[in-house]
Amino acid sequence: GFGAFPNPRKATVVWVGVDLGVDRLFELAEVCDAAAEAAGMSTEDRPFSPHLTLSRVRPPTPVVSLIAQGELDISWWVGQIVLFESISERRGVRYVPLETFPFSR
Repeated sequence: GFGAFPNPRKATVVWVGVDLGVDRLFELAEVCDAAAEAAGMSTEDRPFSPHLTLSRVRPPTPVVSLIAQGELDISWWVGQIVLFESISERRGVRYVPLETFPFSR
């Protein structure tokens, strides 16, 4: 289904939940946390929530009606993950690809 951060009444991010393959995503999140710790970086305090960000919303907007539509019945195969660096600038955030990790079936 759909969701919004921080909440549907004042959304700044709209996301869709992930169902199929979620166990593998939790494993990937654990590997990423371990690698960050080994590199001396801090890890995320919030619990991992597998989702795909659909949109960033500026200014914050109510999306209650969208969220109420329920679940989506779609699927696709992910062929790679790209690690991005987020760079905050005056005009917004710029995303720079650092590394690509291809998957095999």
